[in-house]
Amino acid sequence: MAKNDFDCTTLTPEQRDARLALDVERLLRFGRKHKLIKELDELVARNTLLDLLQLAAPSETKPPKEDPATPAALLDAWGKKLDEALDAEDAFDAVRAEFNAQVRRREDAVTAAGDALEFAFDFMERIYNFGETGQEMVVFVNELALGPDSAPYLAENECERFEQYSQKLLLHQGDDEILAELERDDIRAEEHSTEF
Repeated sequence: MAKNDFDCTTLTPEQRDARLALDVERLLRFGRKHKLIKELDELVARNTLLDLLQLAAPSETKPPKEDPATPAALLDAWGKKLDEALDAEDAFDAVRAEFNAQVRRREDAVTAAGDALEFAFDFMERIYNFGETGQEMVVFVNELALGPDSAPYLAENECERFEQYSQKLLLHQGDDEILAELERDDIRAEEHSTEF
């Protein structure tokens, strides 16, 4: 089942009516966007659809706006820029140019985010002057690893200093446990040693 499809039999009548009313608004938005209906005809179209679907009232919630970064939204935006007189090859070249511009903007954003991350590491090192295992660095690296914006960025893009610090912090995490175990072994060895 597609994202916007639903099974009417699993919903209460109120939920079904609310969902259908919202879909009417989505349909009207689509019609206006693609110039299938005029603004003056929207009220008549809404009332006709509500009557046809036997709905008592229009949706109280507005349909969600489409994310401008989705491929469909980008293609729609690029399509609006096309001159209807263009032949297919020229139209393709125009869309390709827009796509390449979008790729360059993304690359610039990735570079800017990488630079900002490097500056953040510089700041942490200079301000706190704690070396590589300080508590602040542990918190900082942990927040980067779990952050809703930073985690996807770090999953897709390399950051040498993030990897360096996260590995060092993981390696040093067990140092205290290893030293404690070695001390316990030394104590046990003294208890069980015999002098010859």
